[in-house]
Amino acid sequence: MATLSCKVTSVESITDTVYRVILLPDGPFHFKAGQYLMVVMDERDKRPFSMASTPKNKETIELHIGASEINLYAMAVMDRILEQKRIDIDIPHGKAWFRENSSNGMILIAGGQGSLIPTQYCLLH
Repeated sequence: MATLSCKVTSVESITDTVYRVILLPDGPFHFKAGQYLMVVMDERDKRPFSMASTPKNKETIELHIGASEINLYAMAVMDRILEQKRIDIDIPHGKAWFRENSSNGMILIAGGQGSLIPTQYCLLH
């Protein structure tokens, strides 16, 4: 895992509570599809977010952050992004990543901003 400082290059409102955030990390990074990053608020407060960008994009990281007055956990991250235009991230995290050459079946579960409904289940053979 690497801790990187990121410049916030773009914040766009997708809906009234979901923001598209584009980060430009200050160094190289890698992750696999299905992994996530942690936004470092302080040394004991790291908050997980899924990446909306693909692992093939080696320059920027895209996040979709659902934040509102009823989700103060994510709203504090958005406040920092909007005020400081920089955040620190810890990347990559998670062991539930796509294994391209596997012949095993897979179960996909999506939630939060990554799904069309609150929770979706899909079994692929």
